[in-house]
Amino acid sequence: MIASMHQKLEQDFPNFADEARLLIRASLYFSKLVDDYLTACEQVDALMHHVLTTDQAQLHQLRKQRLELKDEIARRLSEARNHQAPMFDDAEDTPVAIAS
Repeated sequence: MIASMHQKLEQDFPNFADEARLLIRASLYFSKLVDDYLTACEQVDALMHHVLTTDQAQLHQLRKQRLELKDEIARRLSEARNHQAPMFDDAEDTPVAIAS
């Protein structure tokens, strides 16, 4: 799953590959955020290709959830790059070193 995380993030956030790899390893919260995003992407893709049956309201809700997750990931990647906020592993409040 880690390789899949890296591939999808590199595809969706090509300019943040280094930050994404760092945060996936360093932050349980970020790793879960990415996992939730990948799950939402898979569900939307399955619905779009009629692998799963759903109504338009459910598809709309999944797309909205996916977009919210993507926005949160983008915000955290940007913060990591710009050193705007200290990065902590939310489970342990352990500082994460951000390499320049």
